[in-house]
Amino acid sequence: MDLAEKKSNYFFLFLAAISLVIGLWGTYRLSQRPGIQASLESADGHLRLGQLSPYGSAVKSGLKRGDIILQVDNKPIQSSSDFNFYVDQKRAGESINLSAQRSGEELNLTVRLEKENGSLFIIVHSLIGLFLWIVGVFVFMKNPGSRVTRIFLISSLAFSLAIFISWEGFPSGPKVFSFILPSVQIFAYTLLPALFFHFALVYPKEEKLPIQKNPLIYSVYLPSLVLILMMELFYWRSILSKSLSVFQVYKSFFLYSRLYLVVYVVFGLLVLYQTYRKLEFREDKRKVKWIFWGIVVGTFPFFFLYVFPDVFLNRSFISEITYLLFMLVIPTSFAFSILKYQAMDIDVVVNRSLVYSLLTGLIVGVYLLIVGFLGNALQQYTGYQGGFFPILATLIAALLFTPAKNRIRVLVDKTFYRVRYDYRKAIQKFTRQVDLAFTKDELLELFLKKLDLLLAVNRAMIFLRESSKALVFRKKR
Repeated sequence: MDLAEKKSNYFFLFLAAISLVIGLWGTYRLSQRPGIQASLESADGHLRLGQLSPYGSAVKSGLKRGDIILQVDNKPIQSSSDFNFYVDQKRAGESINLSAQRSGEELNLTVRLEKENGSLFIIVHSLIGLFLWIVGVFVFMKNPGSRVTRIFLISSLAFSLAIFISWEGFPSGPKVFSFILPSVQIFAYTLLPALFFHFALVYPKEEKLPIQKNPLIYSVYLPSLVLILMMELFYWRSILSKSLSVFQVYKSFFLYSRLYLVVYVVFGLLVLYQTYRKLEFREDKRKVKWIFWGIVVGTFPFFFLYVFPDVFLNRSFISEITYLLFMLVIPTSFAFSILKYQAMDIDVVVNRSLVYSLLTGLIVGVYLLIVGFLGNALQQYTGYQGGFFPILATLIAALLFTPAKNRIRVLVDKTFYRVRYDYRKAIQKFTRQVDLAFTKDELLELFLKKLDLLLAVNRAMIFLRESSKALVFRKKR
């Protein structure tokens, strides 16, 4: 290792150390975020209170679920981002004046702000961010001279910073440092798609060309840099002027960044698919399969249960913690792929993921059908409101688990692993026929028939040793 390479490695390790410090600082700041301990739901152009913490400040001030929030500190709002814009300007312990509507009656209440995120939320966020950081550094230390591991390290650091900080918020603390965390959060979150696309372009056949001979590969960062510039510009204009209208422009660019995220992930997967088709060696194909599996499993809940419902329905079906836990699959699968760790067969992992995902959906569906539809129907006709239906649904779901798992496994094998499925079925059939063979001659005749059927040989011969004698059995076509 020459001096230049050593300096380069030290630089990346220094970058990782700085990222960890900034990330932990961001987690502390996230723990101080103010709120009213209530979820907000946008519907019909209004902002309604959803689920309220029974011991939170919203309940203590007299607010109830379903109340429509009209104003915050005499400023009209229409969405949760509007609400957060005004609340984030304060600190936990301060108060806000809320104008709410309940059953056509307008209420004016003073609500004391509390820390929005509980200790469990902060602990999970910090552990997820730390896990991403550790995986990135571990992979880099295994092969610090590789361009792929360096891209992966930077991606892991950006991902961990986005999780650690998690919230742009309003600047707090000394003015010298108050601008750092929001700027880093926007930069790290928006840079991730371009890093993945760059990774897809050079993996698993790592590019050896220098930058000046391969400049187009770095043009993938141009949309990301434009978005970062616009988001930083309008964010800081809204913060300095405390203007909701400017902040809404920033939120528009934030939505564009999510669209850009989807586009880049899709194109990155297409690039990996084209690479997969051209690869000759099975080991290289397995590397790409690990990436595909990680991306699909890790991003499906984020896109289809969190982002798309939030964009089109103004609500999400899962919590932020839930989709973040799923996203831990992404760096883990990348690490398996890069380090060429073959202790786990990717085909087995994918097979079991499909089986248990479908099984979970089926069991939950049966449970909800019994508890929800049948329970409500019989309640209307009989008036029964006891706990019989949840117990019945649980028992039926438990009884269905094993037979449903076997049926779903056969379905998955037939659909996605037809060759392996047919091979396994042939082995099972042969095993049953062997069990029915009563004599040595029947067993050898069965073996020769199968050999002749599968390989179509002209001549087959079996040697069987008994004590000191060697017996020979032959069969000719």
